[in-house]
Amino acid sequence: LVGANCIVRFTGNITNFVSQVKYTKLNGFVRLSDYGGTAKLYGDNTYAGGTIVEKGALYALAPNAAGPGPVSVTNGTFGGTATVPGAVTIRANGRLTAGDADATGTLTLTGGLTMDAGSRLFVELSDAAADCIVLDGGALALADTVTVDVEAIATPEPLNRRVLDWSDAASATASLEDFVMGAGADAYTLRVFDDALWVRPIGAAPTLILVR
Repeated sequence: LVGANCIVRFTGNITNFVSQVKYTKLNGFVRLSDYGGTAKLYGDNTYAGGTIVEKGALYALAPNAAGPGPVSVTNGTFGGTATVPGAVTIRANGRLTAGDADATGTLTLTGGLTMDAGSRLFVELSDAAADCIVLDGGALALADTVTVDVEAIATPEPLNRRVLDWSDAASATASLEDFVMGAGADAYTLRVFDDALWVRPIGAAPTLILVR
C-alpha cells in the first residue's frame, strides 16, 4: 500500500513467489490500490501474475520493470519508459501515459493495447519532446472515444508531436474521430496521420502531408 501524496521507489527485482511450474497460480503480481499514492519500479522484474492499478499512479521506469504479464488499469494511471510484453487494458477512469511524472518519455507496448470507454491518454510536452506510446506488435483496440489530456511542463516549440504510434501494431483501426481533446483543448489540437496520433499547439504552422 502506498499512502496518498506519497512516492515509493522500488529499485530491487520483483520475482515470482515460487518457481515450480505446478504452482504458477501463485505467481507474484503488483497491485496498487486503496490510498492512491505513486509507485515507481526501477528493477528488472520477472513477476508473471500481472500488474493491476486501481488507484494512484504506477510508473515502470526500466526496460523490464512491468514484468511479462498483462497490465490492467482502473481509476489510476500507468506509465513509464518500459517495454511491456503483456496486453495492456485501460478501463473506465483509467489513464495511460509515458515517461515519468514531470518528465517526458516513450512507453513501448508489444502485447497490444485496449482502451475501454471512459479511458484517457495523458500527454506531457516539454520544449522539444513529448510523451509517446509506441505499439510494436499486438493490436490496438479502441472501444469508444478516447479523451486526450495535454499538459506542458515547459513551453513547447510550435511543432507536431507524435503521442500514440500504431504503425507497427499487428492490427489497428483508428481515426481522428476516435479521439477527443480533454484538458488542454484551449491550447492544443489533435491530428492523425502516418498511423499515429499527433498533438499540435494551436497556431502552429501546418504540416505538409504528401499522399502518393
